[in-house]
Amino acid sequence: MTAAGAPTVQVEALAPGAEWDEFVSSARDATFFHRSAWLEAAQGCFGFAAHFLAARRAGRLVGVLP
Repeated sequence: MTAAGAPTVQVEALAPGAEWDEFVSSARDATFFHRSAWLEAAQGCFGFAAHFLAARRAGRLVGVLP
C-alpha cells in the first residue's frame, strides 16, 4: 500500500517521448544523458536493452531514471 500522494514507480511500456523530454528539460539536475534521444542512441549503437523507469503521482510524471 502506498501513502496518499506517494509516487509509484513503474517500468514504462514504451520508449520515452515528448512527456519524458519535457520533464527532463524542466529538471535542473538533468543532463543530455537523460533525454530520450540519448537512450535511443545507446540502444541502437551499443545494443543496450533499456528499461525506462518513471515515477508518477496521480498519473503525472514526477521523476525518471533512464
